[in-house]
Amino acid sequence: MNPTSPSPDAAAVMLKSPASCTDEELSAFESALQAAGEAASQPLLERIRRAECLAFVRGANGEMEAVGALKCPKLEHRTALFRRASAQVPPEPFTMELGWLAGNEKAMPLIVAALVEHAGERPVFVIAGTAETTLQTLLAQQGFRTGSPVYASSHGAYSNQIYVRGN
Repeated sequence: MNPTSPSPDAAAVMLKSPASCTDEELSAFESALQAAGEAASQPLLERIRRAECLAFVRGANGEMEAVGALKCPKLEHRTALFRRASAQVPPEPFTMELGWLAGNEKAMPLIVAALVEHAGERPVFVIAGTAETTLQTLLAQQGFRTGSPVYASSHGAYSNQIYVRGN
């Protein structure tokens, strides 16, 4: 996956539940996240299988261009995260997290729009790094608003902000 090359042929987003994915699709999704630097305390594939919806964009050659997901984080995780971020909204309604966005940036508007459409009216949150200005613009276009002040990430020397949609 090349995050900088243009992808004129990647025009369709495929949305699938993890249960309906093939082993190859799950492996490709996991590989895309690992290539983007995703690290987790528990096995990544286990977390991928708990997601509500996975999004895939493939190029004309069949290669994975970009991925994303609607994750289903546990309440304990959301509560700790929203508390650490001094969120201005309670975590309980936000049962879905739009995340694991990785790959070709040109495909991200397609993935974000498809996942937001899939979520419908259900409340969704996103953690965005303060340096991710393109993502912040996409989120604003999809009706997200800030849900927390800027806070220090627990995963590196950068800052994040929670964005929320709905509720």
